Amino acid sequence: MEEKKDEDNEEKIEKELEGVDVEVLGEDNNKDFEDEPYPDKPKSNKSMIIIVSAIVIGIIIVVLLASAIFDIYPGISIIEEDSLGSCLTEKNAMMYGASWCGFCNRQKSEFGSDFENVLYIECTENVEACQSANVTGYPTWFINGTRMPGYKPLSVLASLAECEYGGE
Repeated sequence: MEEKKDEDNEEKIEKELEGVDVEVLGEDNNKDFEDEPYPDKPKSNKSMIIIVSAIVIGIIIVVLLASAIFDIYPGISIIEEDSLGSCLTEKNAMMYGASWCGFCNRQKSEFGSDFENVLYIECTENVEACQSANVTGYPTWFINGTRMPGYKPLSVLASLAECEYGGE
């Protein structure tokens, strides 16, 4: 009796599937998926790694170029305006100093905010630049190719660099 029911069910299923295209997957049809358990899953992240690496390298190049253009040496500031500081910079005058130097700090304070316009080399951060310029004391000014060690009043700096200066 059980056999009869199974036969009836099979006949019923065959009638229902009549006209429906059904492909039976056998061993040959499964062959494509044997090596890839998840065919829709990407095989690797190589392309993502390449893209991320290219972006990182690009950012590093941009940062290095920007630092080379805008900050030749750390501790050097150049901002041009119409002032004694910018005039000294235009004439290639530069001050070598050290942050711990009292005379350097006095020189800087006399310029006030205009010191931002002075070409200044911080010798504690740029030892090689100071050594190659034979700086042995602070502050040391270089104006028109002349080396001048020690603190200088702003009027003397303006005169040596041939800059207009309306201060004391």
